[in-house]
Amino acid sequence: MLVFLLLLMSCRQSGLAAEPDKRYPLFAALTAYDSPTLVTYTPSQLDPRQEINQRKLATSSIRLDLEALRPAFDGLVLYGYHEACTPRILAVARALRFRVVLLAIWDPKSAAEADGVADLAQQYKNDFALGILVGKGSRSRDTRWKTCRSPPRG
Repeated sequence: MLVFLLLLMSCRQSGLAAEPDKRYPLFAALTAYDSPTLVTYTPSQLDPRQEINQRKLATSSIRLDLEALRPAFDGLVLYGYHEACTPRILAVARALRFRVVLLAIWDPKSAAEADGVADLAQQYKNDFALGILVGKGSRSRDTRWKTCRSPPRG
């Protein structure tokens, strides 16, 4: 067993280990030897309760946030999509060399969010290992979820 572990460690260090599967870049990044350190992010100067705030948010504020996070983190997990804000977050993240971004669709019934996230995923597919989270927050607004019961245990 010890010989196997030493052989495995020497292969990894010498570069003889198998190449990561490039078909699934996010999985490869998350399971790599130097896997990313992720942080959830929403701009610190953004109050999303009013639509106009998304457009008023200065890109310099996003840059200051991400510059502060970058020494400790190389991956971002976003909460949702907004056409005035999310594309700027990704542009700054690319400039600061973040490696992973998990985009999010807050409301899965929103065609604008789904289309916007799809466009960003296509635009940045060569810059980040990307993933998409769908449905954050929508369950709490849907009354059907409140009435669901657990299946009986047998």
